[in-house]
Order: sequence, then structure tokens, then C-alpha cells
Amino acid sequence: LLLLHANARQTCTHIYAHRSSVAVFGGQVMSIPISGFMPLLYYRLDIFEKKQVLPPRTWDELIKIAERFNGTDLDGDGLKNDFGICMWQAQMCPSIGLPLVAILASLVQTHGLSSGLYIEPYSGESVLQTVAWENALTVAANLSTFAPPAPKYLSGTTDCSYMPLFGQGRCAMAIAGPNQFKIDSIARRATPPSVTSPATNSSNSSNSSSNSSSSGGSGASPVAAAFSVKGRIGAAIFPGSSEVLDWTAKKMVPCDATRCPHAVQYPGGLYVNAPPFAAMVGFAAFINKKFTPVEQLVTYNLISQAVRPDNSWALVAEPSHGGGPTRTEHLKPSNRRKWQQYGYDAGDLDRFLTATTAALESQNIAMDIRSVGANNFTRITYRAAVMLGGEQKSPAQVLYETQNLYNVILNASNRAELLRSYRASIGYTLPPVSNSRCSGCARHTTVLGAALISSLVGAALLAAGAVGSVWLLRRHRLRLLRRLRRILPPGPGRDTTLCV
Repeated sequence: LLLLHANARQTCTHIYAHRSSVAVFGGQVMSIPISGFMPLLYYRLDIFEKKQVLPPRTWDELIKIAERFNGTDLDGDGLKNDFGICMWQAQMCPSIGLPLVAILASLVQTHGLSSGLYIEPYSGESVLQTVAWENALTVAANLSTFAPPAPKYLSGTTDCSYMPLFGQGRCAMAIAGPNQFKIDSIARRATPPSVTSPATNSSNSSNSSSNSSSSGGSGASPVAAAFSVKGRIGAAIFPGSSEVLDWTAKKMVPCDATRCPHAVQYPGGLYVNAPPFAAMVGFAAFINKKFTPVEQLVTYNLISQAVRPDNSWALVAEPSHGGGPTRTEHLKPSNRRKWQQYGYDAGDLDRFLTATTAALESQNIAMDIRSVGANNFTRITYRAAVMLGGEQKSPAQVLYETQNLYNVILNASNRAELLRSYRASIGYTLPPVSNSRCSGCARHTTVLGAALISSLVGAALLAAGAVGSVWLLRRHRLRLLRRLRRILPPGPGRDTTLCV
């Protein structure tokens, strides 16, 4: 916090939601954002334009589009054996649950990150015990019908968030990370002549956006393996839901301007809640507080120089790096040439950056859980995704196993600490008791009263410490900088090693 305050203008300006979601915990800046990770919905632009199909607005529309293209010939090999969508990462990937949680987010998170996704932040109720979790499992299972099964292992040298079969032309759509665009927009293979060329008369292709990630199976025929989607990649933000969870009523209710203030409103009064799901959100750097102030400042200066606008391009645009845009500079049209020098197709690049911009500008970005007990929740979503994508279990079977697993984990947990940590992770402030939003909250507050009061007192002391720290920084900043100047190069000698 002290170091960022000393140089916040240089390091933290022009950074999108990543500063609050990656760098901040409990109101304090804890790390330095390096690069972003925003999954999108990728789709075959040429096929969508030929069939006059628009990017889906809702998950139901996505399922219908996937069904339409499933079992058709998408790669020009003459075989009608291709898939509507690639969505499942390999079963060895800890983030295989990405599509499932993205669906869940659209059913639950309506008022931004602080409104809660995994836990209702006021009452402490888990989303795994709600109808929203059941509905998310059903949607994922229905979509999975038109996707290749989740392979047990990664194919080749690709990472978890890349779908090989989409790049080979065998999936009409893919839920994947930024490297889906990076890898596929550079790869230029010989395309079978029987495959249609991208259409040029669409009026909607450049304005769409999407997000997601997966491995998409492995293996392909020689013809399919030679297929290239370069110049044919569409991108859009994730679809959403027209119904969301009412925690108090314990049922799904239609979206409207009040329930879903960040929803996209379509003609006919349709409100769609479509929070971009950033999953792990991105990469960040931490500095060990056990080092001396001078060592911390030196380390911070090195990191901040690396992520400055002029120096950060290799971290976000390099094809071998799985991250994506973090700063506004990375998305400006005037900087397209910095992306194109890596060999990306201009049209693919424009659609990718347009979709990424739309996602990053959202006020309702959802992300992976990052509080006490987060690994346990991830363990449950991981298991659910493996059951759906790898074992083809029914939603009812997955619901039964995941809720039982959750109960076992919860019974062995400190519930008050879980809730306190989760609130801090999403920036939630506990309202006065008199403003209780649900009938069951008063009882819950009574049970956990002592623990929560203790947490609030601790938070107050922490805030006071932060204020004192800012004052100390102002007092000692010049002293630190003077000490920093005393670090001089050793000069030539037997104890000096030069690294080039």
C-alpha cells in the first residue's frame, strides 16, 4: 500500500477493473496487476455470417445455436462430425469449471462484485444450496450435449484455456481465454477449398463480443488439422440470463431495471443479466513485507517499470503469453499496430479487442472466489465440471454429490471466518441491523454476532493503521529515496559478475 501510494500515478492509472479485483483485498492494495485474463465467447465468423446467425444474447440462445451447428461439416473434410461448441478444458485442469461458473454468475450476480456470487454476503447462505446452482448445472449439461467430452489430459503443449478443436475448425464456438485468439489468429494453414470464405456483407460482425475457456478435446483428421480459422474469428462477451436468483424468496425471478441494473436491455423489454466472468482475472506481483523498506522500494520500482504502458506490451500481446489487455492503452485503436506487429489478422484483432473492451468496461464483472475456503469451493465446481463434461452425469446426480460434498466441508469449517473473509474479498460492507433485507438474517446475525463484531473492530483498527501508514509514507518517503540512491554499482573487480 505504501509503495503504490508513492507511485500510484505511474502504476495504477489506466488499469481497468483489475486494480480492484486483483490488487485489492479488504479495501487495501495488496499487489501490482501485471496482465489480464478475460475469457470470451469465440465463434466462426464465416459460418455465422453465411447462416445469418447473430451472437447469442442468452445461454438458451447459445444452446440452440450449438445444436444447429453440431453434427455438421465445419472444417471442409466432408464429414458431418463437428461440434456446436468447445467448452470443456481437460479434466487435469483446475479451471475446468469456468463455463459452469460463468453460467452461474449470470443467474446470481446482479449488482456488481460486492453483491456476491458464491455466498449471499448478508446472510452467509451458499449459492450451492439454491435453485440457481441447480439451474446452472442444467444449462451446462444441455450445452455439453453439443460439445466434445472433456479429455483427461491436455493435448500437445497448449494450456488449459485454449480449445484446439476450435482452431482446427471443428467447433462452431468456443469458451476460451485470450490465447484462443492469439494462437488461432497467427496460425496460417492451408484451408480446404470446400470451406466457405468469410462473408463481407454482414452488418453486425464487428460489433459483437464474447468470453470463455476450454480444451475442446484432442485429435483430428489430417484435413481438419490443416484448417485455419485465421481471419474467421468472431468474439463476444458471454451470453446471460433473463432470470436471476432472489435470495430471499429462494426462487428465480425475471430481470428488470431494478433487479438487474447492469443488464443489457433489448427491444421488447427483455433484460439480460450478462456479467463478464474473468475467472482468475489475471496475473499480479506481490512484494514480501519481510524485506527492508529499501529492498521493497527497489523491487517495486522494477515491477512498476515492467508494467508501465510502454513496457507492458510483451506481457499482454506476445503470442506465447496467455494473458490479455490490462490497461486502456492496450485497447486504443491508435495502438493496433503494436498488436499487428506480432502477426495477428487485423479483422480478428479488431473483434477481439472490441469484445475485450466491452467486458472490461462492465460494472458487473464476476471472478473466481478468493477468500478463506476458496479452494474448497473450487474443488466442488471442479468436481461438478468433471462429472458433467467428462463423465456425462445427469444434473440431478451432480447436484446431489456437490451438495453433499459442500455439507461435509462446511460442517468442518469456521463459518464466521468464511463469511468475514468473503465479505472482505468482494468489498462488502455490513449494513445496520435495522436495515435487514431478509427475515432469516436477524437470526443468523445473532448466532454470529460476537464473531462479526470482532471482525468489524479488527477492520476498523486495520483502517486506522492504513491511515497512519499513509502519514508515515509522506514523512519518510524522501528518507527512503535518499537511502535508495546509496545503492551504487560495485564496479569492476573479482567480486563482480556481469550478466548479459
